[in-house]
Amino acid sequence: MNARVISKAKLPSRYVTVGPARAPHRSYLYAMGLSAAEIAQPLVGVASCWNEAAPCNISLMRQAQ
Repeated sequence: MNARVISKAKLPSRYVTVGPARAPHRSYLYAMGLSAAEIAQPLVGVASCWNEAAPCNISLMRQAQ
């Protein structure tokens, strides 16, 4: 796999990871153990609406993990 340079100009994660005004935001990411290289990559979040109330949602927890 070749490494590509990713421009964060259009990514929503730039609001947290780019610029001196965002240093406090980045400090939390560093505190969670992310490296500078990982912070420079696009950030992806996964949310799950898993619950045991409806049988159709039982598999969602496994998919989210």
